[in-house]
Amino acid sequence: MQHLESIAKSGPLSSGTQRSVKKPLPPGPDGGEGSLPGGELVNSCISQTALPDAFLLYPSAVKIVRKRYGQRTDKAPPVRTDIQGFSDHSRRRLRFLAGNTCTRLISQFCPTYHNSNPDGSTVKKHLNAWLTLLRKKYPGVHYLWVLEFQTRGVPHFHVWLSLPHDLPGLHEHLARSWNQIAEPGDLEHLRFHLHRKNFIAWDMYSTSYLTKYLDKESQKAIPPGFTGCGRFWGNSRGLLAIPETITPHDLEHLDCETMSEAGNASPAAYILRTLGKLHERKIRRSRWKSRARTAMTSYTLQTAAPAFRTLRDYLQRSYEKNNNTPF
Repeated sequence: MQHLESIAKSGPLSSGTQRSVKKPLPPGPDGGEGSLPGGELVNSCISQTALPDAFLLYPSAVKIVRKRYGQRTDKAPPVRTDIQGFSDHSRRRLRFLAGNTCTRLISQFCPTYHNSNPDGSTVKKHLNAWLTLLRKKYPGVHYLWVLEFQTRGVPHFHVWLSLPHDLPGLHEHLARSWNQIAEPGDLEHLRFHLHRKNFIAWDMYSTSYLTKYLDKESQKAIPPGFTGCGRFWGNSRGLLAIPETITPHDLEHLDCETMSEAGNASPAAYILRTLGKLHERKIRRSRWKSRARTAMTSYTLQTAAPAFRTLRDYLQRSYEKNNNTPF
């Protein structure tokens, strides 16, 4: 908490824009440094942007939401083409989802192929049929699947489930249903999927570990001759947690003595600026530092939710202390 306070009070607090080098001002009448027209001390590119419309608070991430201005509505939608690889945009979306699920994914199963190497379209049909049986057998189950390729070019999946790996009958159902769909009658294929090492407990609750595991680039390259790859990952409906929506108006009641010490910044500006400083300390190079903080745009801080909750609780305690409330 003291660390957050020291960051927040290390400079004037505002809604958060990138620090920029001050341009030389025109000389004044006495030959010294002058001022901009209208008495402004800094130019418009350094002036602070408006507060966001809302904060979307997820389990791990915080989305800063701003309205889009000047967006064309008559622009034709982009033409969708065949997926050629695991794109950076898809990787970012996967990281965001993996770190902000509504429930923990606590087991992992690996469906694969032994004596066959189907194309992408067939692989996805097999996966869809298998997941349909899973949902019928266990209503309400949540899952996340990722497509990868073995060294020999054969596709396989990693499937994370919200069901415990020691649930009676679950492992056998997963193995037998996949065997009947992918390679029916192949006893070696069935024996492999029934092995205890192919269905394990997933106890790595660290978001960073999970996202690094999902980012294995060497197994995301599409092998030559493999067609119809489609999406590299997918999830069950409702897996993403519903965020808590917080507007600057919701934080106005926290305006207290702490805000006076912070340069009379609003609570929303105080939190936003502090989150920005924490983010800049974590990563040296970021599009957020160069673009998002100077533009009226929305952006996401992937791991800022715990810090946001800490700052909000701190302001709440400070407000209650200054107002002598008994609770």
